[in-house]
Amino acid sequence: MMGSHASLARILETVVASLAPELPRIGKALHAGDAASANKVLHSIKGYMPIFACDALIERVTSVEKISKTEPASVVLPLYTELEPQLERLVAEIREFLAQNGASC
Repeated sequence: MMGSHASLARILETVVASLAPELPRIGKALHAGDAASANKVLHSIKGYMPIFACDALIERVTSVEKISKTEPASVVLPLYTELEPQLERLVAEIREFLAQNGASC
């Protein structure tokens, strides 16, 4: 499959470029009491998690996103506080993969 490595690298670079800056935005929104804004970002993250994340992380993102639809920020914030380091670790792992495979991010 010619081009599959390059295609994967482009997808992962896009994920890093979109996910990394969104993580602090979710936290800021929740600290400001804005669960709706946090939900919008969590919803988009949930959409592309199944492409490359493990089932446990997918389930965690899905759970927090679902709760953020109906619960106030005060309920969602502690859940997101537990989730955020896992997402940060995912970003770091993708960056490491890209660096080891000659792609930039």
